[in-house]
Amino acid sequence: MAVGLGCLQVVLEEGSRKDWFESPLIVRLSIIAGVFLVAFFWIEFTRKRPFINLRLLGRRNFGLATIVNVSLGVGLYGSVFILPLYLAQIQQYNAMQIGEVIMWAGVPQLFIVPIVPKLMQRIDIRLMIGLGVSLFAITCFMHADMTN
Repeated sequence: MAVGLGCLQVVLEEGSRKDWFESPLIVRLSIIAGVFLVAFFWIEFTRKRPFINLRLLGRRNFGLATIVNVSLGVGLYGSVFILPLYLAQIQQYNAMQIGEVIMWAGVPQLFIVPIVPKLMQRIDIRLMIGLGVSLFAITCFMHADMTN
């Protein structure tokens, strides 16, 4: 299984440099990664005691929570990567200026985190999560038209 993961990593890291599927190496590594991914799912679903119990994703709450966490993680890590890149390459900010801009994303969290446990006792956690994810989605859409 590690071979498939290694192939996928090379595809994702080297794909843009080698013009993605125009490169025979990327095509071969993608096929290998795909075969190993199918083998992984087949092994995990056919064993009585799988190493990773993927059947748990079929439970409504766990499956939805996993989808929300993965989506939010991709969005957060993507925005944390893209905003400094945009500020450096398009706006010509230096490292200090980028840090000053990014710092303001963490300041509200600094003040909200101590309040969250008290809010969790009074407000349904699902509503808080929904509000947080919605606010994050709105801010991502607000930044979608950032250009030079």
